[in-house]
Amino acid sequence: MRHRILGMTAAAALSIASSAALFSSSALAQTADDAFGLWLDPRTGGHLEVLKCGDRLCAKIAKVITQGIKDMNNVDPALRDRPLLGLMIMEGATRADDTTWEGSLYDRSSGKTYSGKVVVKGPDTIEVKGCLMSFICRGNTLTRVK
Repeated sequence: MRHRILGMTAAAALSIASSAALFSSSALAQTADDAFGLWLDPRTGGHLEVLKCGDRLCAKIAKVITQGIKDMNNVDPALRDRPLLGLMIMEGATRADDTTWEGSLYDRSSGKTYSGKVVVKGPDTIEVKGCLMSFICRGNTLTRVK
């Protein structure tokens, strides 16, 4: 016995529902290229600009709340006087998978460089993570500046 839903067979209704779900998920699918743009860091109130540097990803501090702030935590004393504004904090990142870039990431709070990732979580959300080892990571979720 065939079941009817609004004049359709159950199989036809299921086929339409499956097609609609497939279409909507592909329309919303994120890619690694969605990482490019300007992002708000909720911890600092500053902005991070994620850019293409050739065929790689890089990121720089595009806005700081306190003007004139320096890179005072840098492990290299010669670099402690450079301004944070415009500082490149990620360089050489390559695409690791469909939503992730991996490269070196500078942590201004420790003044050290770690392996890092930028992971696209949604159209207006990325996660930036620095890792000491592949399993000891610390990250921050940023939202797109509109």
